[in-house]
Amino acid sequence: MAKTGHVELPGRDNGLNYSAEISRAEVWSYMFLRRMPLGVMPAIGLAVVLLATWIAALWYHSSVILPEDNPFTEVWYAYSPEGSARIFAFAVLGLVLACAFPARGPRLQGLGGTLSSELAAHTGIWVLCALASGALLVVAKGSNLLEAEEYLKFQGPQALASLSNIAAPVGIIASGLVAARHRVLGTVLFAGISLCLFAYGTRLLAVAPFIFLAGTLFAGRRVRWPLWLLAGLLSYLSLPVALRSRELERHGLIPYAEYLQSHIGPNNFSEVLELVGNFGFTAPIAQFTANFAEKIPPAAFFASINPAPGGAAGWDVWGASLRAHFYIPYSMIGEFANAGMPALVLAMFTWALICRLCINITMQNSSPLGRLALVAVMGLIAISSLYLLQYNTRSVSRVMTIVIGITIVAFLHNLRRRANAQTVSADAREEWPAVSSTRSPQHAPGNAPGLGISDLERWQ
Repeated sequence: MAKTGHVELPGRDNGLNYSAEISRAEVWSYMFLRRMPLGVMPAIGLAVVLLATWIAALWYHSSVILPEDNPFTEVWYAYSPEGSARIFAFAVLGLVLACAFPARGPRLQGLGGTLSSELAAHTGIWVLCALASGALLVVAKGSNLLEAEEYLKFQGPQALASLSNIAAPVGIIASGLVAARHRVLGTVLFAGISLCLFAYGTRLLAVAPFIFLAGTLFAGRRVRWPLWLLAGLLSYLSLPVALRSRELERHGLIPYAEYLQSHIGPNNFSEVLELVGNFGFTAPIAQFTANFAEKIPPAAFFASINPAPGGAAGWDVWGASLRAHFYIPYSMIGEFANAGMPALVLAMFTWALICRLCINITMQNSSPLGRLALVAVMGLIAISSLYLLQYNTRSVSRVMTIVIGITIVAFLHNLRRRANAQTVSADAREEWPAVSSTRSPQHAPGNAPGLGISDLERWQ
């Protein structure tokens, strides 16, 4: 039986202090997460998910008889446990290499209290962010949100539809941040966004509960294991809707709710297998793209990573050919494995390193704009991780381009804040030279609250 004790968990300042009877294993796992550099979490999380998808693919492949005349069956015929394991091993190698380079960066340990105090002061920002995300989802769909004749039929322009999809994970994280202090309000915001995602029939709905809990955890509140289990249950109930949505004659909130009520049940084992198969589809699509698709030319890779619109980047020329089926795009892992394992290692290393640098840079800006940028970066990295598993390089690079742009804005804004702080400090020394010369460094005007650089910005 696990030992328990009266443990005071760190990082619970500003009203979040509490003590609890918890097991020693929980303490060690909690402290491991707290000591982990924040920037390596996307890479480590993706490595764990790759392992889980490989296990899911192995289970699904050995448990079902693949149907004929199904485009997904053709992809599954390319699957072998050994071949997919080799591809995933090189992908994880690139992720691990990025975790060791460059410097460690900020860690959750020591940041919990700081972030919690900032959340208390800027909760309104996160509420507005979550409301804006939900509003974009509603406006982009319009009346088609309730019922539509076509899948993913939008009432607004395509640019608005793309913006709503990108803003969705940001809004989910923002609702998690709100829930750290105001549980009911944050949960209501999350439920509203999830309802819109349900009407969209998107697979993002399946990972939304985990993104929400990650936002709560990031805000400094420990999330107990029953909530993680609940998140898994919600994923189980919602993912089949996204899997079947393209096949239904009617789409939207009302038809999907009717389908969910009539097809999902606790004893429907086939739905569980479908969920496992969809989650494990990362393995066969990567192997199909790497070993059975035609050799991908360098021009297609350049078009995939080019941030310009499709026509200017040349994506319109290559997009249709980088698919196993109209509904099944190649995966980024498989595309780079198609070019060779060194290319795959380099691609995964680059993605993980960009994530790490963007998180570290935006973390240095402790202003409200910087905190908003950090939430946006974390949310977009989450959706890029989802895309990376079963979508092509183009889908991932478009999201990462926005992440880089937000990071640059946060960095330039922080430089301006530093310059203004130095100017105020210099003016203060000229006006009160005798006073400033006798003050200790930590009390100098340049380091005064609101004038200098906060402790969080000096993590390096």
